[in-house]
This record gives sequence, structure tokens and C-alpha cells, in this order.
Amino acid sequence: MESVVSGILLLLATIAAASMAWTRLLAEIDQPTFEEMIAAIDENLIWYTYHGVSRVLFGGLLIAAASLIRPAMALAQGWQLRFSGTLLNLGGVAMVASGVLVIFISTVYWTDTFDVERFDQYRVLAGSLGNTLIGLAVLLMAPVQWHLGGMMKISAVVAPITGVTMALVWIDASVIHQISGYGFLIWTLITSIGLITGAFGSKPSEETPIDFGGARKFEG
Repeated sequence: MESVVSGILLLLATIAAASMAWTRLLAEIDQPTFEEMIAAIDENLIWYTYHGVSRVLFGGLLIAAASLIRPAMALAQGWQLRFSGTLLNLGGVAMVASGVLVIFISTVYWTDTFDVERFDQYRVLAGSLGNTLIGLAVLLMAPVQWHLGGMMKISAVVAPITGVTMALVWIDASVIHQISGYGFLIWTLITSIGLITGAFGSKPSEETPIDFGGARKFEG
């Protein structure tokens, strides 16, 4: 049951992530200067606000899905799974924080009461931190998914490049951001389908635990 619920939550998080990317493009906030970004927000305020809401939803759904990852992948309990679940939770919290800051900026950017540029820097920091934590979680989960087999093995193949590029989000290079974005959507989609369908190569009745450095893998 945990597997199905976790998969559904992760699938919803995938939809929220896609919405987050799409509304960012519509809001046209990726501008070379802060002043130009503020002008873009002024012209596309609704889309910018939706972008913030999508961030909050994505982070919240990721936290909920991550809390069920360990029981959902109980066949492969190990330190990798424990740490990846924790990192997904922390990444989700950072994304919620960045989404709240986006919504806050959308309501106060036109006033002189707040230092909006400083809040935008906090937004960037929270978003980048969230991406890095989630990327590290994806990397750590790769061996777990590989040993689970089935559809999870496909996710494990996608995980390395996705995790590395997400962790390198601090580098201002559009190609890295594009690869990490598409890679993460593919990883979450495949992983969520695997969780919902229970398409693991290892079955509870077939498990043979093998100790490897404090974690366990299973062979069917």
C-alpha cells in the first residue's frame, strides 16, 4: 500500500514540477538583470504567482512521497535508502521555502517596504539548495533501484546524470539546467510508475539478503 501511495504522490510531484518549469517560462523571469526581472514580473504577475504555487506544491508532495519511500522499497533497506529519503525531505522543505518567497515577492515587489532584491537572492539560494539536495538523493537511490530491478532499473540508469546535473545547478549554464530538469521529470515519472505498479525485479518471496557495506541487496 505504501508503494502505491508513494508512487501516486511522486507522480503528482512530477506534474507539479512540470507546471513549475512551464510557468517559469511563461513568467519570463530569467532575465540578465534584477530590474529586467522585476519588469517581467510586472507583465506576467499571474504566471509568476502560479510558479510560486507550483513550487510549494512540488515541495510538499515530494516531502509526502519521501516519507513513504523506505517502506515502499522495503526489499532494499540500507543506508543509501535512509539517507536519500532524508535528503528528499530536506530538498522538499527548501523548495517549499523558495515557493513561499516567490509568492511573497509577487505581492510586495512594487512597494518600498521590503528589500525585494534581497528576498530574491534568498529565493535563488533556497531553490538551488533544494535542487542540490534532491540531486544527491537521486544519486544515492540509484544503487537501491538497480538492485530492486524491474522498472526501477531504468530509473537507476537515468539517476547518475540527473543527480549530478541537479547538484551542479549552482553553475549558471542553461544546458545543465535543461538536462537536470528533463532528467528529473523522466526519473520521477519512471520511479512513480514502478512504485504504483510494483514492477520490481525482486519479489518478497524471492529475496536473498546480501550484506554490502551496511546496506543489503537482494537477488531473485
